[in-house]
Amino acid sequence: MSYNKLSLEGLLNEIKKVSIGAHQRKFCFILGAGASITSGIPSGQALIDKWDKELEERNSEEYLTWKEQLDINDENKYMFYSNYFEKLFRESTDGYNELEKIMEHAIPRIGYFMLAHILSSTNHNVVITTNFDHLIEQAIENFTSTLPLVIGHENLAHYITTPIFRPTIIKIHHDLLFDPQNKEEELEELHENWQKALDIIFSEYNPIFIGYAGNDNTLMDFLTQNSRKFSDHKWMLPYWMIYETEKLDSRIKTFISKANGYLIWHKGFDDVFFQLGAKFDIAIPSKKDFLDNAAKRYQLLEESIKEYTKISSENYEIITKINNDAEVIESVENDTNSLDLYSQAVLLYNTGKYQKAVPLFKQLTEQKPQSALYHNYFSNTLYLLSNYEDAMIEAKKAIELQSGSARYHHSLSICLHMLECYKDALIEEQKASDLDPKSAQYHDGIALNLYHLECYEDALVEIQKAIKLEPHNALYHYRISTILSALERYKDALIEAEKAIKLESNNALYHYNVSTILFVLERYKDALMEAQKALELEPNNKIYHNTFQNYLKYVESTSNK
Repeated sequence: MSYNKLSLEGLLNEIKKVSIGAHQRKFCFILGAGASITSGIPSGQALIDKWDKELEERNSEEYLTWKEQLDINDENKYMFYSNYFEKLFRESTDGYNELEKIMEHAIPRIGYFMLAHILSSTNHNVVITTNFDHLIEQAIENFTSTLPLVIGHENLAHYITTPIFRPTIIKIHHDLLFDPQNKEEELEELHENWQKALDIIFSEYNPIFIGYAGNDNTLMDFLTQNSRKFSDHKWMLPYWMIYETEKLDSRIKTFISKANGYLIWHKGFDDVFFQLGAKFDIAIPSKKDFLDNAAKRYQLLEESIKEYTKISSENYEIITKINNDAEVIESVENDTNSLDLYSQAVLLYNTGKYQKAVPLFKQLTEQKPQSALYHNYFSNTLYLLSNYEDAMIEAKKAIELQSGSARYHHSLSICLHMLECYKDALIEEQKASDLDPKSAQYHDGIALNLYHLECYEDALVEIQKAIKLEPHNALYHYRISTILSALERYKDALIEAEKAIKLESNNALYHYNVSTILFVLERYKDALMEAQKALELEPNNKIYHNTFQNYLKYVESTSNK
């Protein structure tokens, strides 16, 4: 029986080539147990070898009789995974326990790193797997900061619709945490919900099979029964990858031949995706960048812990200063309750209970009207409650008492900005920056006010200073993209906007910003995808909803011309 052959390099070049242009083609990846071996999970064949030995050791006579009844031999035993599972684990929970222990220490390797980036940054964003493990979603979350959609049970299959905008993982034998299917009766036929879902996927995505040996009766039978849909172009043509030392199974050979698909020999899952990642210029992070990101996440956690246990480290230092600064000691020496009241107020402030913090800060400012610290905190609390007029009054009092504080000038600046007094806000933010020129926050504030004053070139200079000080701050990359857009430098704006998303992928505003830039660049379908992501993250946002609907109508109308 004849079938088409393709070299690995030929396949990789084809994927890259058809990913560019007006009529792009999409690929999905069908993964089996072979994809997880290098990440620490044994293949189904390795498990069968292990279980075969355990069954023989447990009762050799019964073992031989059982194999004879099912006609199991060394040549075909890998097709009897479910029979081995049922025979060894009379209680399913014992089997699940065994699988959990096997998978709990698995760590995604380079292949999954590259796959995660491909799923997150290209149109090739769907994985269908017979595996129970969490390697794919773990790699996506760890390496791309993108939130994947995981469909781990057929009752969730109705969530699979087109177009698909986010990385989507379809687990047709269930997730490890949702009663994974191992028994023979469970693996006889693919559930109709999965059949409908795969019909949707294969209609738009060329499937690439890798690490899948076709030893189950669910997916393999479904593929065989529908092989003509591939060859008749109702479904996209399949690409089946075979490890270089594996023997080509007759069922796979038959399927590929009838489906008019391709066979590709390869040297392993990691090798394939490492090369594919290189085709898409996916950069491997340096050890320093990787550790810096981890350190940043830990720092955020540490700050959160401090906030919710007592008060933040910054406020702890302030209280320490209050206790030791001669200028402040005078304000508390005759009132031992002031420090406790301040601590309570700061705790409420740090936990977001601003309304409850207001009377405490008001009381503090009345008791100690000469405390710039109290007036500034009172100002910030009122600001967060959108009471900008009163917040401005308190900020001015703080500055009158201590004009050399950059923080106090910044507090006044943000109040003035919200009151649309951009020139005055700019003056105060500039004072803050002059007092503390190494603060990225103050340069960002200057840039924001210059932007509203339509001084875009000057705003660009300031935001670049902020980014130089904090290159991994998503807000600053978003800000520079809006400034570049105002200067009609849309291609540069898109680069910065996409950096913001990479740093903070779940921010709806950043996706919305990218969508508007893409639309200006006449990349209408891409703009629609980003608008959809913004809407998914904030489904009640009327602006995002209207934008998505407008883009959708535009794409549909232009497609019909």
